[in-house]
Amino acid sequence: MATASSNPTSETPAWRKLAPHWRVLITIALLLHLTAIISAPWSGPEPGGPLANSIVTPFRDYLDATYSGHGYRFFAPQPGPSHLVRYTLTFPDGSSRSAQFPDLQTEWPRLFYHRHFMLSEKLAGLFVEQDNSPDVPPEVRRGWQADQQVFESTAKSYAMHLLKLTGAQEVHIELARRNLPTFWQVERGMKLTDPSLLQVLWRHSYQAES
Repeated sequence: MATASSNPTSETPAWRKLAPHWRVLITIALLLHLTAIISAPWSGPEPGGPLANSIVTPFRDYLDATYSGHGYRFFAPQPGPSHLVRYTLTFPDGSSRSAQFPDLQTEWPRLFYHRHFMLSEKLAGLFVEQDNSPDVPPEVRRGWQADQQVFESTAKSYAMHLLKLTGAQEVHIELARRNLPTFWQVERGMKLTDPSLLQVLWRHSYQAES
């Protein structure tokens, strides 16, 4: 009498029971998915290299649909400066409160901090420093003005949200860049949080809408 262990069909892996054409299709799908997942951080954030961009282009719709287009190259190998949105709220009773985002001290868990980090970087990405040189062509200046309107509209939406959320009467908001210290500054003991590294790029005050 044959035992269950001697039965060849009982030891056959489940994937081998699939028809060959299904195994081929699943393998191709997995390879395409893996290529898409690798191409996202390789090519982003923009601009990526020509080879990376040519590979990721056919997968962009798929990456958007699956929320897989993560640009982890932001963090390495050469991360740039970070940005803070700092604000001071003034309340109807005359009291005030200052805060900033992102802020590791108040934003927890880490994903909550990351959401605020992306808000500050989004605003910084819209900011364009104006060149006041008289040699700037008119079309370039008009382009800067259009970009500045988008930036100011986004900044105002941040301010209005803070006013609505807190019940404050006024908010003074500013965008600051935390520059990276040089090798020599680090060697002399400068910390990443040194106040001299912080550069205010823009500031404005908003009143609550009645």
